[in-house]
Amino acid sequence: MTALSIDHAWHRIWTIIQERPGTIAGLVILAFVVRWVVLRLVNRFVTSTSESAAPLRSARLAQRARTIGGLARSLATWVIVAIFGIMLLDQMGINVAPLIAGAGVVGIAVGFGAQTLVKDYFNGVFMILEDQYSVGDRVELETPQLNTSGVVEAVSLRVTRVRDDSGKIVYIRNGEILRVSNLTQGDVAPDIDDPTD
Repeated sequence: MTALSIDHAWHRIWTIIQERPGTIAGLVILAFVVRWVVLRLVNRFVTSTSESAAPLRSARLAQRARTIGGLARSLATWVIVAIFGIMLLDQMGINVAPLIAGAGVVGIAVGFGAQTLVKDYFNGVFMILEDQYSVGDRVELETPQLNTSGVVEAVSLRVTRVRDDSGKIVYIRNGEILRVSNLTQGDVAPDIDDPTD
């Protein structure tokens, strides 16, 4: 693309914006309103879930609701930006069909090239949704390379950070985790030394 063609494209876009300022401004405002409403609904869900829990499970449920709420807010924002971005380009007279088809092809190529990254993120989403473990839980994690036991210090969509029994911090990709044993959830018998033995 030459400087002349870029200048021509910007001039064309600016002309379209001047011809349809109401429509374009309306789309931008609508995108902000939709995002605001969706985020309010997510926040209301997080708050109501946290407050309606039984006292024994309230901390765990509140923690899980906050985690899922953060994931939902991020996902909603990206989906709204993508949808309204395409609508805005369409209103500017830009043919979005090749753009959508090209995005699909790029998505497939990235999917093949970044399979482990995608697997890490998907496993992270399912671990959070299924409440397999949270920050502060004592866990045993089995991976193809190593088995780790310790306390979970951080959970993200891609990696889990565990402080193992020797005090080392271990970063484990969520896609590598084959089995999780959570020693904090449920009725786990405490490990108590019997002084009479």
